[in-house]
Amino acid sequence: MLGTEVELTKQLKTYLEEETKRMDHIKKFLNLIESQVSRAKGHDCYVIGRAALATKDFYHALMWLQEALDRLDQENNTTLISRIHILNNLVHPTFQQDNIEHALALVEEILSIDPGHVEAKKNKIYYESLINNRTLMAEEQEKVDFKTTDDTDSIGNSLKQSSIQYVSMNNKNFQVKNQRPGTNLELKSRQAFEEICRQQHAQLSKKRQATLFCRYRHNNHPYIILRPVKEEKVLDEPAIFLFHDVVSDSDIEKIKALAVPGLQRALVRNAATNTITPTNDRISKRY
Repeated sequence: MLGTEVELTKQLKTYLEEETKRMDHIKKFLNLIESQVSRAKGHDCYVIGRAALATKDFYHALMWLQEALDRLDQENNTTLISRIHILNNLVHPTFQQDNIEHALALVEEILSIDPGHVEAKKNKIYYESLINNRTLMAEEQEKVDFKTTDDTDSIGNSLKQSSIQYVSMNNKNFQVKNQRPGTNLELKSRQAFEEICRQQHAQLSKKRQATLFCRYRHNNHPYIILRPVKEEKVLDEPAIFLFHDVVSDSDIEKIKALAVPGLQRALVRNAATNTITPTNDRISKRY
């Protein structure tokens, strides 16, 4: 029995060493994933914002370009783009989303960097005229309110609100509006679609989270045994696996180039108009 106990001890020690190595691999793998997620630079956000701006998607353009600006400050100017490029593109969606004061502040920042910026000069004049006209209209409305109401509390509250807005403008503390266009039905459908993409619909319990894992998989295949595939189980039911670094970027571009000509926007029935219309959420095979 003594020999058996010694052998079991050796096997147990070997098993623990292998498990420790496996855990180290998993830890390195998780660190790699985290580094890739946080590696998105200001330039990446800028490119996405520009793409949204090109399609007149001002809602996403404003968010991504603002994120690019924030990350630029964190990256100590190591990004491929300059601050003035981001600001110049951020002005338009900011204005389109009815944030004139904030757009003016962005233009003034551009001029502080480049006083000779022609487009910024024109925008500054235009935005200031809009703000002045709106201020005059507000003052005229206040005069009408003074003449047509005896409710002094209401007038006092109105003046107080105007004062707060004025101070906020001077301090450049703008609450940027970014209303998403579309009907309630469209917005609800879009929100559900995006939540699924982000897996926000799957609020897993700790028990279910414990079944998720990351590992290197090779299935004893001679071609990949020296370079196993990075496998991540992201959902247990239905089982969804994510394989990292399987296809190179160049191969991905080739596949996309071959596939795109055969794809089109999916057609769905509009519940409101009972007509068939293309949707921006899905694609289908071109017939």
